[in-house]
Amino acid sequence: IGVSQLTVFDNYGIARAERLVFLNQDNQLNISLTTNKQKYTPREKVELTVKVTDDRGIPIPASLSLSVVNDQLLSFADDKSGTIVSQLLLEQDLDQEVHEPGFYFDKKEAKASKSLDYLMMTSGWRRFTWKEVIDEDVPVISFNGEKAIIGGTVYDHRKSPVSNATIKIIRDKVSVKTDANGKFTLKNIDLSSVKTLAISGNNIPGINYAINEYREDYEFYGYHHLNKKNAFFNNRIAIPEAPRMVEIVEEEADFAHDLNDVVAMAVEDAAVDELPLAIEDKKIPVQVNAEEKDEVLNVRGGRENAKEYYIDGIKVRDNRNIAKRKALFQDKEIAENEVGLARPEKKVLYTQSREFSAPVYKEKSSEVKREDFRSTIFWDGIIELGRNGKTIIEFYTSDEITSFKAIVEGTSSTGEVGRAETLIYNQLPVTLDIKLPNQLITADKCNLPLTLTNNTEESINGEIKISHPKGMKYIGSSLRTLNLSAGQSKTIHLKYNVIQSNDSAVFSVHYKGPGFEDEISKVMQIIPQGFPSEVSYSAQDMNAVYNVALNDVVKGSVSAQLTAYPSVVGDLLSGVESILRRPSGCFEQTSMSSYPNILVMDYLKTTENEDKKLMARASNLLDAGYNKLVTFETSKKGYDWFGRAPANEALTAYGLMQFNDMKSVYQPDQGMIDRTAAWLMSRRDGKGGFKKHQSSADSYGRANEDITNAYIVYALCEAGYKKLDKEIAHSYQKALKSNDAYMLAMLANTMHTNGDNAKAQKLMTELIALQKEDGSFTGSDHSITRSTGKSLNIETSSIALMAMLKSDAKYRAEINKSVEWLITQRSGHGNFGNTQGTILALKALTQYAKQSKKIASSGEIEILVDGFVVETKTYEAGSRDAIEINGLEKYLKTGNNRVRVKFKDTDASLPYTLMVNWNTTLPGSAKNCAVKLDTDFVKHKVASGENIRLNAKISNTTDKGLASPIAIIGIPAGLSLQSWQLDEMQEEGQFDFYEIADNNIIIYLRQLAPSEKKEYSFDLKADIPGSYKAAASCAYLYYSDEYKHWTDSKSVTVEASNK
Repeated sequence: IGVSQLTVFDNYGIARAERLVFLNQDNQLNISLTTNKQKYTPREKVELTVKVTDDRGIPIPASLSLSVVNDQLLSFADDKSGTIVSQLLLEQDLDQEVHEPGFYFDKKEAKASKSLDYLMMTSGWRRFTWKEVIDEDVPVISFNGEKAIIGGTVYDHRKSPVSNATIKIIRDKVSVKTDANGKFTLKNIDLSSVKTLAISGNNIPGINYAINEYREDYEFYGYHHLNKKNAFFNNRIAIPEAPRMVEIVEEEADFAHDLNDVVAMAVEDAAVDELPLAIEDKKIPVQVNAEEKDEVLNVRGGRENAKEYYIDGIKVRDNRNIAKRKALFQDKEIAENEVGLARPEKKVLYTQSREFSAPVYKEKSSEVKREDFRSTIFWDGIIELGRNGKTIIEFYTSDEITSFKAIVEGTSSTGEVGRAETLIYNQLPVTLDIKLPNQLITADKCNLPLTLTNNTEESINGEIKISHPKGMKYIGSSLRTLNLSAGQSKTIHLKYNVIQSNDSAVFSVHYKGPGFEDEISKVMQIIPQGFPSEVSYSAQDMNAVYNVALNDVVKGSVSAQLTAYPSVVGDLLSGVESILRRPSGCFEQTSMSSYPNILVMDYLKTTENEDKKLMARASNLLDAGYNKLVTFETSKKGYDWFGRAPANEALTAYGLMQFNDMKSVYQPDQGMIDRTAAWLMSRRDGKGGFKKHQSSADSYGRANEDITNAYIVYALCEAGYKKLDKEIAHSYQKALKSNDAYMLAMLANTMHTNGDNAKAQKLMTELIALQKEDGSFTGSDHSITRSTGKSLNIETSSIALMAMLKSDAKYRAEINKSVEWLITQRSGHGNFGNTQGTILALKALTQYAKQSKKIASSGEIEILVDGFVVETKTYEAGSRDAIEINGLEKYLKTGNNRVRVKFKDTDASLPYTLMVNWNTTLPGSAKNCAVKLDTDFVKHKVASGENIRLNAKISNTTDKGLASPIAIIGIPAGLSLQSWQLDEMQEEGQFDFYEIADNNIIIYLRQLAPSEKKEYSFDLKADIPGSYKAAASCAYLYYSDEYKHWTDSKSVTVEASNK
């Protein structure tokens, strides 16, 4: 079965015509799946019977895998994608990618067979040239199955090799003699079916063994026939290599004998009367004590007059009369057939396997609330079927009212491959289903379809209760009771106007009557319409006043809070939360979500102030981040933004620095670190710099050569790598000539780390001269991530602060000024500019905290608005968690607000941030934003169930290349994206990566060329009737995110379908 190559030669042996053909397409493993019921209720046990036969319908052993997944999710996937059948029989034999390979093996496709033949005619693969085949220049055969050899040694009962014994394959007329050492070899043997070996010769009367495996180390044993008087062992018993004690226990006697001795006694006609006999219909345990472990065999009589005997459930085929004291024992490892089945010596192997985690619902709960919505309810990658080709698998359904698809695939013991599917239906006596959006916007109008289904054969009448968020106003007719006839489904539309925003609230529907009850609930978010605006004030002053101006405010959109940080830990954790709020689709962004946890754990350890609960939380987040992070390693070593070769040298250096920082609190894969470091070292150009792959994919996304070389040197030295003298010297000279605070700060850190204090001091002198009056440092052009503006200043100032902290307190005044400035750059969410700036700022402030060792005292925070005290909050010395004062928006009015933050009853204030958010009716696009986003719908009305097209265009408004543009495009609540389309667009290279978050799609680009425009068309599916507006969309450069371009989305109306 599979792909075969046919070639036509002429008289001279020259190939003249050739093609591929696919043979025996239907000659596959037959797998049938049946369940004990057609339909199930939530949390009910499913018994799935799997049967496997070969193409002749004969049961056969097999190794299978099984997954049971929500069919509604699978229906969105490409059902023509590759399976184990297409992989083993087709795809591996062709040198080109096969588009939708599953199509060619789909029995429902009438054109599959002809299309497969067309594929054979248009595809080709050559394993050998014909010259190699003719010259018999073929690869060395290394596997036993390919060699087709059977071999071994024949022994007598004393384990002495038997020479000149005859080994014959019954029915095949193939035989061979053993040599002087008792060894033999049989070549080119077909073991597609079990073969019987007959062994005879000197002192061997003729013993048969069944063979079903290619081996060259078989060991066969033989001995004299036993006389009838004392014979109690079958002459096909194998003598074990190591002595084993056989103890037969019954009520009347207790005896023990060495099995080798017993057999020898029998051969020598010794008396064996002391051995107890098997007793009719009674189990007799036989304890076999081996050297390594104990093994229990159970011997029992047959059910019919004790004329048949079994050992461990294996029938013994000698029915001698028990009354004549004839007992039979047979080694369980060779007693499965009428002849002994020779087997290799068993070895105990250990493996660490994972078991699919799923709940077991042994008892029906009185709780009716449905909460178990697992998409995968069962998975097992190793299911072994024995000779009967059958097994029963048990698992439980979830609360999801849907159909689940059970998919079984695998191979048989003889190499056939097969696959089968079946559907499992899950339903309640009465079921509820409602389409709810994840997110709504104030002023949306929704018509939520609620469907109730009676799955019984009787009419029912029940009470219906609906609970909705307070931000939604119900405008439909009153609903209290609802009657459903037998088997009826009824859909009612719940009409709501969205009038008020809220962070999150629960929408629930409950339907109850005699003998039935169902409830469904979902958390929804309502956000205000308009364009997001934010202002934040960060400081560490005892008494400070801020003027907060609120203009063009969307009603109900204002929120305000103050957050103070009494400890480094609280500061770091706020940084973690701020990063988790941001897009995180690439390597650097993903790494930022785990890096603060390294700082948290390291700080707690070095300050001898461990908090087990906090350490556990940070450890879990770090573990999750690390496991995601290593997936960005490319197939050719090194790391890339999206895990695609070629790797990026500077990004790989950053990764190495983080992986080595982890070692103090975590155990990353050292092998991965070593190969990554080796790859990066191999990228040295011999001139003091590093080679860069000239990939067009990010030619505008790379920092300039000097900054890239300096950053790689800085990162490698921080990670502890040596033998970089030429590279360090090269970047040192470049930094001195650059007058760039960013490069000077990186090389100053490098020299301090390397112990070259003289060069470090020279760099520090140049660096300190560039500190601004407010304490900040400004990079000349861009950073390693091509950050500019505020983010570049934060990155530069943070690296400069770390360099000053390494200078033995020489720059105390400059350090204090730098720390004071850096604290003021924190946003209301706890971040410092972009992700790179946030990490560097947190790292610098943590190092400063370790050195300063300040301990905050108790105190009180007082908030005044327009001269009136509106909130107070006391705190205790030693507090770790961030101190939050929420709800300040209720004291703010449209226009100007004078807000004072005052610390009382303390001698030192805490670092804090006052944040105010609101939505405005006017877009707040930044003039300095280098990208522009335009979005619009082709039409603004659509029927539910149909598609509507959303067009988007991202433009570079400058004549320079741009790095890392991002577009966040809002999707109206009643519409949904189609993941298959997004996957295709990514595969076609229309964008580099995408994420879906709430009702937004986030598009990632590595770069935009000068004046380049990227246009996209998204086909959105209309799901829920109503009138909706998307959240405002924006575009920006990821590493200069303070500059955004906003665009308003148009409204869309989804009309209820008449179908």
